[in-house]
Amino acid sequence: MSLQELQRFLETGVSAKLIHNEKSYDCRILSFDIRSGILEIVFDVSNAVPEGAADNSVEIMVTGEWYSVRVPAYVEKLSEHTFGYVALLKLKDRIVISKKRRHQRYPTLMKVKATSEDDKQVADCVIVDISANGFGLICEGFKRLPQKFTVFLNEKEIEVLVRSVRKIGWMYKLGTQVEKGRESLEEELNKIRRVLIERGFNL
Repeated sequence: MSLQELQRFLETGVSAKLIHNEKSYDCRILSFDIRSGILEIVFDVSNAVPEGAADNSVEIMVTGEWYSVRVPAYVEKLSEHTFGYVALLKLKDRIVISKKRRHQRYPTLMKVKATSEDDKQVADCVIVDISANGFGLICEGFKRLPQKFTVFLNEKEIEVLVRSVRKIGWMYKLGTQVEKGRESLEEELNKIRRVLIERGFNL
């Protein structure tokens, strides 16, 4: 995996764990410089900083809904700031990604409307990935984020449950699971598969 590909896992604010001497320490990503391979993290608890980590090898682990990324690194600097302890890490070459998702995701860009079940809020959404189990969507227009809503996809109604939420400015990036309308979802998924195969993707 290239550093460019790794960047999407190491975005500012993402929670992570630093592993040193078989112990893990909660931290957050502050910045990641692709050109130098330098990762800057801040520890969540100021009195829980790994002793002896400076000038030593560690691992950074980032875990999401469908993946677990382990990045070997070398601690170049460990310093105290007013907001906590910060470590500068130089990333190494070997990066391990473990996929946890049972259903393969397929990338797509599809504009859809969504309506919440309880108070009938309407939102504009873009489906950014699709699987046999649900969607990944970016939505705007929900004043109060519902736990269940209906997606109108090519005149078909698919009811979904919200499984993961990430705030992006005034929008939400949602991971959803289909509750009703799985046959309609499968039809759309087959269309996307055919298009990807025609474009030379090995599925």
